[in-house]
Amino acid sequence: MINAWLRPNGRKGLRNAILVIYLVECAHHVARRVVQSFDDPRIQLIGFPGCYPNDHAFAMMKALTAHPDCGQGL
Repeated sequence: MINAWLRPNGRKGLRNAILVIYLVECAHHVARRVVQSFDDPRIQLIGFPGCYPNDHAFAMMKALTAHPDCGQGL
């Protein structure tokens, strides 16, 4: 499956990765199981250590989910 679109500047955009992101370590096992259930190398796990979300983790999550090569809404 290819999810492509035309960007406002005329260039083509292509989504080739789906991210499962967790902000706290206790959610790691659930996020890992979600990724493993798909058995697809395009679905990747990214997470942050610690017991509560912090500003750095939240800023990284916003940047990663807004990246044009990452699909949203799985």
